[in-house]
Amino acid sequence: EGFIFWQAMDDSADGQTYAERYKVCAFPHIAIVDPRTGRSLWKKEGWTQVKPFTAENFAEIAMDFCSRHSFDKDPLPPVKKSATPNINGERKRPFMSENEQMEAAVAASLTSSNHDGKSKGDEDECIMEDDNYEIEFLGTRDGLVEADSEEKKPSFLEKLLSVEVGDEPADGARIQMRMPDATRLVRRFGKNDAVKMIYAFVAQNNDEAKKGKDFMLMAGFPPKDIVGDLDLSIESCGLNGQAVTVRWKD
Repeated sequence: EGFIFWQAMDDSADGQTYAERYKVCAFPHIAIVDPRTGRSLWKKEGWTQVKPFTAENFAEIAMDFCSRHSFDKDPLPPVKKSATPNINGERKRPFMSENEQMEAAVAASLTSSNHDGKSKGDEDECIMEDDNYEIEFLGTRDGLVEADSEEKKPSFLEKLLSVEVGDEPADGARIQMRMPDATRLVRRFGKNDAVKMIYAFVAQNNDEAKKGKDFMLMAGFPPKDIVGDLDLSIESCGLNGQAVTVRWKD
């Protein structure tokens, strides 16, 4: 057993197609996709420097995953299909080379599939990790349960709009926000407030953001996206007295 690693930036065409197809809610994002069906079997996303997800963490999960899943077992198909038995009544499993597996995985992940069918299973098949990880149920004794049918999770922007920013403190970290329309907002935040508070303030004070338009915050020189610092304090990130630039993602 092994893995083929495929990577794409979230602003690339392939990355955007993948994010829409698999309903990615936050970045960074990593997932395990079955190359035979294109089904997402496990995913983890939105980790930070405070709550990191390391290579060692993934290695442990990958080892456990391989112990639970194998190409020697038939995958749970997205649609009900009739098996084509051979003369001995057994289903044939085509052998794929590493290059063929990579091509199949990429193609399957970028192609929409019909998920209306159900298939019977003798046992529950799921991936159970600790509370920090996503859990996707792939099948039950009563039939296939689609991951896509789960209750829709709120988007990152929807979460920001629900954050209680609170009153502006008399003394705190002064942040200047340069908006896409060239206007500027200046506000003080608590020095120990998380960087997420700046995102929430921008989202709640811009009409386009309120309507669902995604944005990013850039700071420093050269400017870089600070989404990875969401849970860190404004003071620890050196943003006190600094200017951040708001850019639309489109």
